[in-house]
Amino acid sequence: MVFVQVDPAGAQSVSTSLERRLAAAHQSRFSGQSLRATLQTLSQATNVDHWLDRRVDPEQKVAVAAAGPTVEGAFASVAESVGLSSLPIDNLVLVGRREWVDRTGALIMAAAVGAAPGEIEGRAGAAVSMAAGAPPQSIAWPFLTTPAEALQTVAEKMNASADGVDLPHDLWPAFENDAIRPATVLTLIGAEFDQWLRRVDAAIGAEPMPEHVAVEQAYPAAAVEKLRDQLRRVDPEATIQVRQTKADVRGGALVHREIQRSIYRSKQRRRPVAGPPPTPSQKRFTINWQNAPADKALASLTGAGGWTLSVQPEAQEAVTRLINLQADELPLDELIQQVARQVGLRATFRDDTWWIETP
Repeated sequence: MVFVQVDPAGAQSVSTSLERRLAAAHQSRFSGQSLRATLQTLSQATNVDHWLDRRVDPEQKVAVAAAGPTVEGAFASVAESVGLSSLPIDNLVLVGRREWVDRTGALIMAAAVGAAPGEIEGRAGAAVSMAAGAPPQSIAWPFLTTPAEALQTVAEKMNASADGVDLPHDLWPAFENDAIRPATVLTLIGAEFDQWLRRVDAAIGAEPMPEHVAVEQAYPAAAVEKLRDQLRRVDPEATIQVRQTKADVRGGALVHREIQRSIYRSKQRRRPVAGPPPTPSQKRFTINWQNAPADKALASLTGAGGWTLSVQPEAQEAVTRLINLQADELPLDELIQQVARQVGLRATFRDDTWWIETP
């Protein structure tokens, strides 16, 4: 058993941007697609990346009558339909065998703060390196990349050598994430082969992935107490120790996700109602796009407005078409409408989200 104690300063295991996207309303239906295709469709529709456990059959068929009611709920519905678990972590959603997802997620939480396993049960180890806590970066590799090539890509981002790590040969799907910690991807690569990859000094080291991993983290006691029964169902072996206004929770990544999701959504509900946001007409742009993919254009425009983009499954094919758009000092909402119309789609704004749908 490996225990890691996480400093509350690094408590949030999911990026704030991803947390917002996960909480967005979403409803979709899947019938007869492969698991891989279903997850790809869902990722494209919600702008939420995923990582699929390589020991899971990606070609098994998925049938989900109603995936939702949030983006996080949609990923969970798809995973549960084939007996798997899902876990938002860093800036993606991990999908796979429950025990593997829980262990891998816990190691990613440790990697976020550079923690090593404690020599004494329950105590934090010393920081491995400052690189583990480095800011998110853009990481990508093409279709049919080998694990060794993926590892080299991440090692270069960490300014570390991976010469001492030997990974089995395989051919992986493409991966692209614009803002993810290199230590997260390093952990994912190793976990696919039951290895725990960590940076030690200037090199990547490998050791067998521990059979059991638990993370200890402090939360407000009131937030934990109201979830106590639910946490027991998620992880019967999790422990909760209350000390005045704090509760130390020790368990796998899934139990920590339950707490963090609840705290985030409670904060959102308590936020004071602000006045009306600036209207789109107050933000105007001059653009000249030629042969630009509509989905990239829409992502850029909605991002400029601070909005969420949700492309519905039936619009996935059309939204990849190319557009030509020249505009001078036009408001964002009009530009978004023009892009959607050029590819035969409809753009509707509600709940701070632009929904791209077929007419």
